[in-house]
Amino acid sequence: MNLLNKFKDPRLCLNILDQIKTELKEEFRFMEVCGTHTVAIFQSGLRTLLPEKIVHLSGPGCPVCVTHDREIAAYLALAEKDLTIATFGDLIKVPGPAGKI
Repeated sequence: MNLLNKFKDPRLCLNILDQIKTELKEEFRFMEVCGTHTVAIFQSGLRTLLPEKIVHLSGPGCPVCVTHDREIAAYLALAEKDLTIATFGDLIKVPGPAGKI
């Protein structure tokens, strides 16, 4: 059984949840930053399985999801002026309003 299939094993998942509930002594907060992760967490029912001491926070969103096309157009305009633009790698391939990458 490959690793991905192991995490689909209900017995293994229940054992991990039991271990978390047993060992967790204080509140634990975690945040994901991507809307796709938020959807997956809700669709899987993960939030309903975790103990109350585990607090899930939805983050600000990944750069691809939260960057408006006007901002991308501004970045492209700056890049055409031979400036160096620093960004997250996943934003590099996002097309601008005119379809330019």
